[in-house]
Amino acid sequence: MNKVGTDIVDTIIKLLEDEGFSPKAIKYYLKQVNVGKLKNPTTSFVFTGACGDTVEIYLKIEKGVIKDAKFITTGCSASFISGSAFTKLLKGKTLEEAKQIEGEDILAHLGGSFPEQKIHCVRLVKHVLQEALKEYKRKHQEA
Repeated sequence: MNKVGTDIVDTIIKLLEDEGFSPKAIKYYLKQVNVGKLKNPTTSFVFTGACGDTVEIYLKIEKGVIKDAKFITTGCSASFISGSAFTKLLKGKTLEEAKQIEGEDILAHLGGSFPEQKIHCVRLVKHVLQEALKEYKRKHQEA
């Protein structure tokens, strides 16, 4: 990476640290963990929160287990971090286990340091996940 690129990354890291994000949360943001669309997802759901952030989650489910999970967002850094953390925790979980993941689990996974004013992003991603699972259940009951 050139000097300008390094300076930009250093500035981003400093801003996220100053906001109160944990080192793990910052790493997820910089590496864009699980950001993107899944080809041929089993289910997906998109929702725009009251804050204006939009999150879309894509799940690949086989035999009741989440095999892969990705997301996209047009939101702030906290939406990216929350989406990355949720999708990271989802992989390998049964649908029932996925439903049990709470905001506190995400915060613990990220190291506990998350700006209070951004907790709504964790709730937004949780809501999108719940709706994606409902959509999956609805589709499979009709089949």
